Amino acid sequence: MLTPSPLKVLADINVSIQFQTSLGRPYSEMSCETLGEIRFADGQSEGNYTTDGMSTTLGTLTLSPTRDNNTVIVYCTASNVGPQFNTSKVIIDVLCM
Repeated sequence: MLTPSPLKVLADINVSIQFQTSLGRPYSEMSCETLGEIRFADGQSEGNYTTDGMSTTLGTLTLSPTRDNNTVIVYCTASNVGPQFNTSKVIIDVLCM
């Protein structure tokens, strides 16, 4: 994931954050979580893709942050047959209009 941290977003405007696993086999299962309260606009969606015989999972988390959500931390966990891996944590920096 190459999302800058903190991620600057505007209050009350939906924002989507994408997380992607590295290539491997089989597909990974991914779940996203937050440390702190935040409104989920559409929750999360997940898709699996294959490149040159290797698989990757792409997850999208759509949030609707308010000014009270400043400094909420978002991250995803991915696992397949091995251990679980966490993405780097993204800090949401909510800007007021």
